Amino acid sequence: MTAHVVYRKLDSEKPGTFSRTIATTLLRDLVGFRGVCVTDALEMQGAAAGRTPAEAGALALSAGCDLLLYAHWNEEVRRARLQLADLLVEGKIDRMPFDASRPRLQHFDTSRPEPTAEELAQPLASLTPSDWKERLARIVDRGLRVEGELPAAARTGGWSVDEPEFAHGGTFAADLAAEGVPSGGASPTAQVIAVCSRISLGDEALETLRRRCAERPTVLVGLQNDQFLNHVPEAAVRLSAADGTTLTRSRVAAKLAALRRGEISPA
Repeated sequence: MTAHVVYRKLDSEKPGTFSRTIATTLLRDLVGFRGVCVTDALEMQGAAAGRTPAEAGALALSAGCDLLLYAHWNEEVRRARLQLADLLVEGKIDRMPFDASRPRLQHFDTSRPEPTAEELAQPLASLTPSDWKERLARIVDRGLRVEGELPAAARTGGWSVDEPEFAHGGTFAADLAAEGVPSGGASPTAQVIAVCSRISLGDEALETLRRRCAERPTVLVGLQNDQFLNHVPEAAVRLSAADGTTLTRSRVAAKLAALRRGEISPA
């Protein structure tokens, strides 16, 4: 699956999904991958910004992607299928990568038979392992990166928590409280600042973070984009996580509580 991310050392302008250098030269010619290459959802901003569904699909096909993934089925996507067919007939989409995809797609299709009626009748719950949360929690734990060290004074007393409003689940402060980290009230021994944004922070936002982290011992948490952590050395502890989901937030809270108790050391 391609990512809608610009890897500047490979292609300085186009995200991977639209880059022939990445989706064909690197993936096919250098790595030697012969399977099916599918895009990530083309409604995502990295692909959709400033483009119609058909335009995004045409760019991905021209780059060498075999399958186009649209997360939603609606009238706009239905029209995109027809528009893509017209663009192909008119020669506005390069036929070479399109034709190269056909045997890969045919093999993919014939090697994976359609599910039987009995399989389709299975309840959705039966398709998910009963211990999926535990499995996912272990994966999240392995992905957490902690740098820095808590001052001794920050290992006692309460912490204040500055966090965004999350669409799902409770607050990060509640997760910390559940792990035994009390609220600091008006006199916290440390502060936790959680940032949950896919967008890189600008100079002004970074300067604000640096100033705040210099005021008292701070645990700075990046729940999605973590690049900014390297630009805030004033934070006592910097923790990087892959996302801001409910489960990830709870695992971050558990990690920080263990760090506070001295049970683990930063990487």
